[in-house]
Amino acid sequence: MSITIEFNEKVKDSSDVSIDDLLSLVNEKVENKTNGFINLDNFMALEMEYNDNYLKTDLIHICNYYDISTRKKRKDELANEITLFEIEPINIEIVMKRKYLWNCMEELSLDSYLQKFVILMN
Repeated sequence: MSITIEFNEKVKDSSDVSIDDLLSLVNEKVENKTNGFINLDNFMALEMEYNDNYLKTDLIHICNYYDISTRKKRKDELANEITLFEIEPINIEIVMKRKYLWNCMEELSLDSYLQKFVILMN
């Protein structure tokens, strides 16, 4: 396997640069930096998802999987803790694994034969 690197140098005279060019370049760089991060709207939506669609016991199981303390926390606090954990880029691997495994358990519980081998958490 070989790696090829090619450099294309764009040379512009300083008089050719306009404010619009600079603004578009800055906006492009900012957009590229923020693509991997969740914005406030997504954070609020995820937290609301956990608050509205999960029981407190479900949230406790998720917290236990992530090794998040559940001691003396209300349901909304658990949802907030889970959301904060899941939006961190360094936790993406464990989050994806948990979601995959939860989905597998759900699929197994829906199967007429395999459901007797799955012990549900609830």
